[in-house]
Amino acid sequence: MLLIKKSRNQAWLLFIALALAISLGKPRIGTAQTKDKKDTTLQEIDSPWEKFLRAENIPVHRGFAIQDLAKAKVGPWKRYGASGAYVYLDGAGGITTGFILEVAPGQKTTPVRHMFESRVVVLSGEGEMHFWQEGGNKVTAHFKHGTLFPFPLNVWYEVVNTGKEPARMYGVGWAPMAIDFYRDLTFIFNNNHNFMDRFDGRADFFRPEPVEMNPNRHDGLGYAVSVTNLVPDVDTVKLYPAGHGVLETAWRQLGGSGTVNRHFSMAFDNLDSHVEQFQPAVYEIGHRHGPGANVMYLGGHGYSLIWPPEIGTTPFKDGHGDKVVRVDWGPNTVFVPPLNWYHQHFNPSPTPARFLKVGAFGNRVQMLASKVVFQEYPVAIDYPAEDPQIKKIFEAECAKNGMKSMMPSVDKFITLTKEEKEKKK
Repeated sequence: MLLIKKSRNQAWLLFIALALAISLGKPRIGTAQTKDKKDTTLQEIDSPWEKFLRAENIPVHRGFAIQDLAKAKVGPWKRYGASGAYVYLDGAGGITTGFILEVAPGQKTTPVRHMFESRVVVLSGEGEMHFWQEGGNKVTAHFKHGTLFPFPLNVWYEVVNTGKEPARMYGVGWAPMAIDFYRDLTFIFNNNHNFMDRFDGRADFFRPEPVEMNPNRHDGLGYAVSVTNLVPDVDTVKLYPAGHGVLETAWRQLGGSGTVNRHFSMAFDNLDSHVEQFQPAVYEIGHRHGPGANVMYLGGHGYSLIWPPEIGTTPFKDGHGDKVVRVDWGPNTVFVPPLNWYHQHFNPSPTPARFLKVGAFGNRVQMLASKVVFQEYPVAIDYPAEDPQIKKIFEAECAKNGMKSMMPSVDKFITLTKEEKEKKK
């Protein structure tokens, strides 16, 4: 009850601090875990989140990646009266979790609400989402394959399958933090408070935006950001230049195009989603950021490399190539890079690669005091400092597909960088 009496800002800052302490601050070996001073042995205690996962009694998928969410195993989910599974991958870091929810044709889910937020993308099927506040009218959102929408904070919702095939959707939310922090499932799933700034119940709250909708603003990196509560189709939504600078200049000189993307702020929540597409025969430079970002590929085929920060920015050169993890991906592959692990996305195929970051903690419109902790902006490896083996591997992969890499040489990159600086003088 104490949190309810505090101001919302104070409660939120306390929530972040304690959630981080829970998820990242596990005691070291040899630390006593009880009040009994005589007990000096370590007692490994499962977190409330892990206990919750077991109690839900549905499949839990773990590891670095799930190859195809459309085929991932689900089981009866009593909470929803439907089928589902959790996708709690190694990179979630106790911050976010993925989940699959599947509803049979002609069926609907049991109404649910919760004190955490989620973003959801539809993998298959069609139907309606009904949302309502305690004592309020229902608001309808229509969905089909590719629709992206939020589950607003503590708003009742149900999924209705109006089609002839199972409606399967994949969502990402910060349930682990909420459950670890509050440790009270009644408070989380049966709380009567209405957050009117997150969902006001107006009939057009989920008004479909046209495919060509323009971005409302740009973030600190110049990325397009749209404030909307529903994207009809992530496969076709218009994207905008991502501003990859010198690399983009090099690609265009070879007849290619640049990377495009678009971020979405929804329901005034604390999550970020974005769609990104990059051209054939190129890759993104290595970078690292906070945990919990669920990356799901929508189209194309390629691979990603991920490796822990302690082996440095040149793992192959330094003899740690065996610690680099490769994730081959195609449509519906999802993976979550662990906290501060370097990772790169490679497209050696002849078709563009498009992916959706379904959700990550932190919003590009609603600022958090803790945004530095969650590393809102990635830390990148400078292209000239990249491990030479990474480009060699990519060139070999391109050759397998009859493609020639469009990544410039380091000398070319340095020359273009100097030219760009001269133009700005």
